[in-house]
This record gives sequence, C-alpha cells and structure tokens, in this order.
Amino acid sequence: MEKLVSIIVPVYNVENCLKKCVDSIISQKYNNLEIILVDDGATDKSGAICDELALTDKRIRVLHKQNGGLSSARNAGLKIATGLFVMFIDSDDWIKQGMVSDLYKTLIQGDADLAVCGVIMTDGIKEVPLEWYKKRMVFQTDEALDELIDNQILTSHAWNKIYKYEIIKDVPFPEGKLYEDIRMMHFVVERCRKVAVTDKRYYYYYQRPNSITTLPKLKNKLEFVDAFEDRYNALKDKYPQYKEKMLSQIGGSFSLTIVQNRFSKEQINDCKDQLNKRMLLLKREDVSTAIKKCSSKKNYLFYLLARTFGIRANSIYQIYKKVER
Repeated sequence: MEKLVSIIVPVYNVENCLKKCVDSIISQKYNNLEIILVDDGATDKSGAICDELALTDKRIRVLHKQNGGLSSARNAGLKIATGLFVMFIDSDDWIKQGMVSDLYKTLIQGDADLAVCGVIMTDGIKEVPLEWYKKRMVFQTDEALDELIDNQILTSHAWNKIYKYEIIKDVPFPEGKLYEDIRMMHFVVERCRKVAVTDKRYYYYYQRPNSITTLPKLKNKLEFVDAFEDRYNALKDKYPQYKEKMLSQIGGSFSLTIVQNRFSKEQINDCKDQLNKRMLLLKREDVSTAIKKCSSKKNYLFYLLARTFGIRANSIYQIYKKVER
C-alpha cells in the first residue's frame, strides 16, 4: 500500500510556470500525495492560481503567508505536512513521470531514510543532464556524507530527494540566507542510517535568466562562499577527515567568484570587508595545501590568479582566455 507523501512547493511570483510544475506532480502514477502549495506572499497571480488548482484536485492544500523567502516557505510547509515522507519541488521546475514512485521504491528497497535522483538542467529549450550515478546505490551515513561534501554528484539541493518525515522535521531551512540547502543538508544526511540513489534523472531544474544563481551579484556570490564556511564550521571538529576538502571548497568557490565574474566598483566597495577577509583566507597555508590537494588543475590555476591579483583577477583571466584562443 502506498504511504502518504507530502510534496511541498514554495510559490512566489511564478504565474507563468506554476501550472506546469503542479501538473507534473498531479500526473504522477504515485497517487497517495499531499500537495502543499505555499504562497509566500506572491505579488502576481500566483496565489490565485494556487487556489484555482486546489479546486481541480482534492490532494492540493494551499497555505497563504506573508513573504519570508524560500526557506520560510519550505519550513511553513513542513509544519503542516502530514505524510510519512516529504519532497520539495521548486515552483518554476517540473518532474518526470515516475519520479515519486521510483524514489519511494528506491528508499524502501534500500532500507534508507533518504533517496535521491539525478537532475536535468534546462532553460526551457536545451536540456543538459548533470553527471549522475550509473547504477542504483546505497550509502552508509559516512559514505553519503563524504559524497555530499565532495559536492560533485550527490549535491545539497533539497528538491531531487525524498525524505522520511522524521529525518527532516527537526532540521529547518535557515531563513534569511541564500544557498540554504548547503547550510543544512549535512545535518539531514547525518541523521540518515542509509542514503539510496536511483540511476535515473527525473528532476527538471529550470534556470531562469534572472535567477539568484545566474545573476553576477557579488553579495550573492559571497553568500555561496559563506554557505560552505557554515558547513565547515559545523563539521570540522566532528569529521576532521573532511577538513581539507571543505577548506578547498571555501577557498575554491571564492577564487572562482572573483576570477570568472566582473563586478562594479560599487559592489566591490559594498563588500570590501568580506573581500579582504576572503583574501586573507586564500593566503593561509592550510587553505593553499587543501586546494592544491583537492582541486582540479584548472581550479588550482583560478586559486593562484585570485591569490595573486585579488579582485583584478578577472581582468587577467580575460587576457589569458584571449591568448588561449
């Protein structure tokens, strides 16, 4: 018998794509669903669309709330969820047929607390399948944490996963922060006896041109670095074996930020203190050793550019790219 799965969809100003997202959930062969649409104070027609969709399917519940951001919406949905299992789907994304049933089967057959599927990036036209496991696998806690920290295949995204409710109910998404998944997913994995992965890609991640992850805003980019630092501070004493890998991520993500992006003088001045703090980190011997040991040759080159030239590294990189051509 199918157990109830709660699917939480945070909704904010997505009137043009919300129906596609919800339709992809409604059409799943797995029927025992509780679909929670959390209207996070939308200022367009999204809230009204939520109410209209609820009239078409009795499995849909709508929660209207004041705007508090993505984490706040997810947390609000978690509080009212009644399923034994939970999933999160962002309202501008959609899922393939079979995602819920296969993730549920993968979790149950693997005797796991969390199951994960692969992701397809799309801009609505092109589809780019992200690297994923070639076969179904089950990881023990330490193995899964290692894979998560490695951040290559098993990533921290909240939305390509199914969770036992008891595992995630007491691990809230941090509110008022970007890259909230990176800041909390290690706490979830720590609580899992096993993490299972299917070999299929089911989740379509739609990258809008004006999304947080595509806009080159220095403040946002530095929050990405901060998220990895939060993880480092949370785990470094308990899991010293991962310290080098996590230090490499902090230094490497900052290096990539200032090498691959050009920022305005105003943005640089606004973030001056943070930039100075990160530059001091790049010059630490333990960070240098970690990046050299754990990074690719290309990323190590970015680190050397960032450490040597600081915020001017992008200009040097542009010259290097012209010469390389």
